Amino acid sequence: MTTTALPRPSARLLPPRQNGLRREFRLLAEVAYDEKANISELLSDPALDWDYLLAAAKFHGLIPVLAPRLLRQINSVPERVRFEVQQASRRALEGTLALSGELVRVLRNLNAAHVECIPFKGPALAAELWENFTLRQSMDIDLLVRPVQVGQAVEVLRGYGYTPESDWKRLFPRAVELQLKKAGMPPLELQWGIAPKCFAINLEIDACWQRAQRAEFGGQPTLAFAPEDLMLILCIHGWKHAWNRLLWIADVARLLRKSTALDWTTLTARARTSGTESILFLGTLLAHKLFGVVPPGEVADCALHAPQIGTLADESIGYMQDLTQPTYTGWHRYMLVARERRIDRIRHVSRFLLTPGVGDWDTVRLPKFVTPLYRLVRLARVGQVAAQYAFRRA
Repeated sequence: MTTTALPRPSARLLPPRQNGLRREFRLLAEVAYDEKANISELLSDPALDWDYLLAAAKFHGLIPVLAPRLLRQINSVPERVRFEVQQASRRALEGTLALSGELVRVLRNLNAAHVECIPFKGPALAAELWENFTLRQSMDIDLLVRPVQVGQAVEVLRGYGYTPESDWKRLFPRAVELQLKKAGMPPLELQWGIAPKCFAINLEIDACWQRAQRAEFGGQPTLAFAPEDLMLILCIHGWKHAWNRLLWIADVARLLRKSTALDWTTLTARARTSGTESILFLGTLLAHKLFGVVPPGEVADCALHAPQIGTLADESIGYMQDLTQPTYTGWHRYMLVARERRIDRIRHVSRFLLTPGVGDWDTVRLPKFVTPLYRLVRLARVGQVAAQYAFRRA
């Protein structure tokens, strides 16, 4: 199997509203993939819906990459639009710089305590995949730490002003992440796994650590995922949210453009072993549909000829264009359809129903010797949410 992603076709080959895409959405896709793309023709379209364009850019986190292009088009862009995008761009830039500075300080504290971590998503991902990290809007900090260093990391962050939302010792055996908060800053997600256990993703996290590469952020030494691992992790993250943000697909497309030597044989083998092959194909197909990125032949064949994957991709594009997300039941259906093996779907359903989370533990405090009863609490809470949803639908 070849390991090279082919170049993206020219935007001129994409006719208006191809595959049902709105012209405003196509414009966003152009700048999301290539901040230097020629969008003059799209901007000069008298039928362009400026209100939708601004709403979509905010929804998808693409104001930072759209703003420079609009602000330079004095004759094509209405003054009110340039003013609004300038204000939104300033707020996004301030947030990104504050978050990036905070990440540098967090890494400095963790390095001083010899706690290894992999910052992913957010500012670190922006620095890795976008030519200018300020072009990708970041909302929080995500750090992966080794399971044996979770307690040490929590204490370091506590000493730096962060407060854990839950008792990590109680959380650790049953979950893969802990949220910490600090006054004046967005939440920090401390993770020791990639996906919640209820999703039944069998990704070998220890192997990801072994393949991690040396990197740095803001002058601080750190680690980064190997490209194949990052590709799979990005696809898992997008699938968890039904791929309703164009920004996440842009990350995948930019990774494919940057990592031309991506080892697809190894990548698909890991995805198959972890039960995420269809999830990988879904992310790859979306990058192809929206950005024209051409994956290797065998991967493209699998993605293009799996009816359920094509259906989910079109469904996600619908969410993106409508600036919405699936319903509660629609989200569950989406999660299950994207699993290629029956056993993974069975595990997904059973673990979702029977794996207690933070909300379940906080609902009622049970003595340690009856901890298994939290599964009943979980079932009751899931049933309550489903009943509330059904009542609203009625």
